[in-house]
Amino acid sequence: MDSAFNALARVLPTWQLNWVYRAVDEDLVLQLSKNYYNGGLRRLPDGQSVTGLDRSVVVEYIPDGTGLPGADHEGVESVAAEVNRVVDLVFQHASLRPRTSLAVVTASLRHAARIGEAIRLQLPNYPLLSGFFNAGAESFRVVDLERAQGLVRDHIIFSLGFGRTPHGRALHSFGRSPSKAGETSLPWQ
Repeated sequence: MDSAFNALARVLPTWQLNWVYRAVDEDLVLQLSKNYYNGGLRRLPDGQSVTGLDRSVVVEYIPDGTGLPGADHEGVESVAAEVNRVVDLVFQHASLRPRTSLAVVTASLRHAARIGEAIRLQLPNYPLLSGFFNAGAESFRVVDLERAQGLVRDHIIFSLGFGRTPHGRALHSFGRSPSKAGETSLPWQ
């Protein structure tokens, strides 16, 4: 039995993929090229390999990321210092790289909502960057891990969203999972 692709290829024009425009793993592209494209598949270089700038993964420690556990959960969640740093990074990205897509992924829905609200409150201070936050293909998003499945963006800011007590202790429990009833709907979620 013939496949639909083979049957249609006999009557419709076909084009072979020659370039991968996404920054995907170079080894994956090499394997695909070797096994399926007779060595003809090429990958556009990513910015890091061309310029040597911008490390792929940057980890930041927020020294003043402390707070008190909330009444409705056991962990120290969504401390102001971390929210503020993520907001700074988002507007820095929008200013320096407005043509590349961005998402913020957090470990909890509560933290995603706080970051989304903080960004919304800062938007009037950056009127020239408002276009970056408009809806569209690969538009800006703030989501928790549950909603991040299948999300593809050029850059991702992952913000854990759990801090320490004022005495410097990390609580052993990150708290219970947020209920779906507490979800908020922001334009970029």
